[in-house]
Amino acid sequence: MTINGTPIKAPLASEVVHGESMDDLLRQIANLKWKLAEKEVEIKAKDRRINGLKLALKETDKTHMERFQFIEQETERKVQLIEEVCEQKIKDLMMKSQYSERDNRSQNERQSDTRDGSISPQPTNDFDTISCANAFGMMSDKLHASEQRVIYLQNCLHTQIKWIEKLFSDNARLVPNMWIHNQGCLPKRVQMKLQFIMGHIKEEDEASCRQPPTDVRGTTMGMRVNDDVDNLQRRLRDSKF
Repeated sequence: MTINGTPIKAPLASEVVHGESMDDLLRQIANLKWKLAEKEVEIKAKDRRINGLKLALKETDKTHMERFQFIEQETERKVQLIEEVCEQKIKDLMMKSQYSERDNRSQNERQSDTRDGSISPQPTNDFDTISCANAFGMMSDKLHASEQRVIYLQNCLHTQIKWIEKLFSDNARLVPNMWIHNQGCLPKRVQMKLQFIMGHIKEEDEASCRQPPTDVRGTTMGMRVNDDVDNLQRRLRDSKF
């Protein structure tokens, strides 16, 4: 084919098709890139929302934990308070029960006196409005405790007196050489025991004076007596009266 004497080659069908396909591909690539950019924007937005949800969840967990700890502490405090109140109520009920029993006994005694005919006159002074059950109950308890304490102290004193009497009896020969400060403070039984021992030793000494003394044995016995006296006085100082 010629135009104005110049030969012109016609394009092949494959070349035309190939050119159109390249334009389509470029348009498709551009569309895909645009869609990819949109997806990336959406993904970033979703990531931001996810991170925000994670932070909110963490704060919520922290708040729930603090709230749980607070509730647990408050529960323990209230339980302890309830236990204390219950214990106090139980003590009050026990005290009321004791006083009620005493009042019932008193009432039964008054009823018994009424049946027997021995009715005491009712008080007519200002003390009628005062309940004496509590005061009498406390006085009774204190008297009982005092009696028990007195019995205990009497037993202790009796034990100490017996111990002192035995000590003097076992060391009768050492008693004249002992120096006891303020003998009047000793119990009467101990004083009588000392007087008995001193009288008995005085009689033995008077009898021994009639016999001829021995020098060496007398000196040795004197030293031994002094040592025994010192030991005995130490034991007396260490003892508790």
